[in-house]
Amino acid sequence: MRPLAKARGFEIVGEYTDTISGAKAKHPGLDKLMSDARRGRFDGVLLWSLDRMARSVEHFLEVLDELNHLNIGLVSFRENIDTSGPLGRAMIVIVAISELERSLIVERVKKWHAPSAAGGQTNWASTAGHQSRAGCH
Repeated sequence: MRPLAKARGFEIVGEYTDTISGAKAKHPGLDKLMSDARRGRFDGVLLWSLDRMARSVEHFLEVLDELNHLNIGLVSFRENIDTSGPLGRAMIVIVAISELERSLIVERVKKWHAPSAAGGQTNWASTAGHQSRAGCH
């Protein structure tokens, strides 16, 4: 990350790390980052990937909204997104909508499979070369 910061002309004033999964409820590193953001200790956040920052899309959007209100830009290396401009902010919304759509698809598929699973049946065809016995799936 340091070479990226240097290439963009950023001065690193601190590092914030969470060693636990993004899905976990507690993020001491993120909590410290937000506390320092509220105190005006920096004007930008550089991170490796958007999915490493928060436990859910909703949580990420809350963090992003607060950073925006504090006039703090967010730069993600992997996604090549910089929220300091309007295009970067629009890209974040597109990423969030994509994640929402993926979640809705997963939910629909689970609902579609639930009745068969409850009846002890599978929801897929036989494997090539496999013959099912009568009444078995």
